[in-house]
Amino acid sequence: LTGSAAKQQADDALEEFKATVAKLDISPLPVNKKIEAVNTMAASKLNFYFSNLMFTEKLLKQLEDTIVNFIRDLLKLNTSSTRAQIFVPRKQGGLGLLKPSTMYHAKRISFLLSTLNSDDQNVRHAARESFRLHMQKRRVPLAAPGEDNFGGYRVGDNQRLQKQSRVYWPRSTWVELLELCTRIGARMEYDEQSDLYGVVLPDSEDDAMQFRYVDSRLLYSAIKRLEVDRDLQHFVGLQRQGRFQREALPHTDMSCSVGHLTNDSVNDHLTRFVAKGRLQLLESNAVNSTYFPNEYTTACPLCAFQWDTNSHALNCCRRLKGLYTERHDRCVELVKREVEKTIVTDHVAVFDNQPVCLDGVSCVDNSRPDLCIVDHSNSAAFIVELANPFDPFIDQCYQTKFNKYMPLCLKMAEAGFNTKVIVLVIGSLGSVHRRVVPALRMLGLSQRQSKGLARYLSVSVMIGSRRVWARRRYLISE
Repeated sequence: LTGSAAKQQADDALEEFKATVAKLDISPLPVNKKIEAVNTMAASKLNFYFSNLMFTEKLLKQLEDTIVNFIRDLLKLNTSSTRAQIFVPRKQGGLGLLKPSTMYHAKRISFLLSTLNSDDQNVRHAARESFRLHMQKRRVPLAAPGEDNFGGYRVGDNQRLQKQSRVYWPRSTWVELLELCTRIGARMEYDEQSDLYGVVLPDSEDDAMQFRYVDSRLLYSAIKRLEVDRDLQHFVGLQRQGRFQREALPHTDMSCSVGHLTNDSVNDHLTRFVAKGRLQLLESNAVNSTYFPNEYTTACPLCAFQWDTNSHALNCCRRLKGLYTERHDRCVELVKREVEKTIVTDHVAVFDNQPVCLDGVSCVDNSRPDLCIVDHSNSAAFIVELANPFDPFIDQCYQTKFNKYMPLCLKMAEAGFNTKVIVLVIGSLGSVHRRVVPALRMLGLSQRQSKGLARYLSVSVMIGSRRVWARRRYLISE
């Protein structure tokens, strides 16, 4: 469809999308399921329209604004929260929603390429004749070898067709394809030897590498990946809201760290709390003073520490130390319970936050690991230590804990035990360190058990941190 009929149908698609989002807003679904339903119920319908209709960038922006406003309202985020987090995949630290412009660019360009290279000779002939006719009507000359071109037709430095006709023609599908390719930094070429059109995409921002795609399915995936990477690069570059992406994500197993978005049992307050916390937008004094410098100081209202950051509120405030300990001890109890089901026998001794004694009398070292499992029958031992630091510090905490218990490990090795140090680090906002699941496997748990326990620990820590935050707000309001 082209012309007014296509515009009307595109406008109808926008209204239908808004109506679906409005229904989701008033539905009784929990917040995390509403977020998921935006993809499954609203955005998925657009894929059919994107292949067959022209959507202007203004219309795509309206679709994107509808999603952004809906998500910000759901999660109680302010208007300064980044859009990138909404459209970045979950495995890369985002909410995983489909971005309309990304989906349209990928779907539309790959669809038009598939018609030009179609296995059906009738479809291929119709598409190529249409392309040739639209270029001839505009009197665009063929490009010489080595010249910038669009499918074999000459373009200028600004990537516009070198039209030699002054007649105004209606909007063309193929001119739109050129504009879309220019917008994402791609170009379309024609190879006479293979008789195939191909789209050349940059592999990176500096165009150091480029790949040519003739398969529409591969092109679809490549365009989506390119635009998601650009959003992610913008996200990482944000000084505060991108801190989790820069410092925590490289060391995080995201498959176990998104329980607030996938677990049906978590409440809406927890989902909002974790989403805001990972953007460093929890309403601590350091954050509030950024927006209202005349009304807030940066000091902690409970312990008077000079920087009341999200990290301080969730991990360091002296007035909340008991809740931090409860959060940590709950994780120790969960691991101990699972280990007792798997490897504890009559010949296995478990030391829980106490000095390790191999002969029952003298202790090996004064260190008190969270758990020390000694298997006398196999002369094996495991030193298990858990920690819940603020998420950007999970790898630093892992190395510190590992180094702390190496002397004890060496002493037990000298006593004849094959000893391993197991460090389980779960960030205070639920980030599971990438070595947690392999460490649980070393304790004798299966892959399924290890993944399940890691996810359980993640949600447990999220709940513990939410309790810390609720208690903090109560104490401040007293």
